[in-house]
Amino acid sequence: MSTKHNFISNVSPRKQSWTLVVRVVRAWFGQNNKNKKLPFSMELVLMDRKGDRIGASIRRTLIYKFKEQLQEGMVFTIF
Repeated sequence: MSTKHNFISNVSPRKQSWTLVVRVVRAWFGQNNKNKKLPFSMELVLMDRKGDRIGASIRRTLIYKFKEQLQEGMVFTIF
């Protein structure tokens, strides 16, 4: 069974379930002003096949779970 992929340009608040295939084009850690050694978040710029882009944030408590999988140049699917 094939899954229909959506494009970033089709994302809207009217629908809550999306399947996006995106590439990480930029990734960096947001700085914690109180403790410079701990990142506040992981920030991403994601791009789909059409070249549309969207920003994404991962909060500090989940960075350890995703940082190896979300490196610049990697492609992944968001369900």
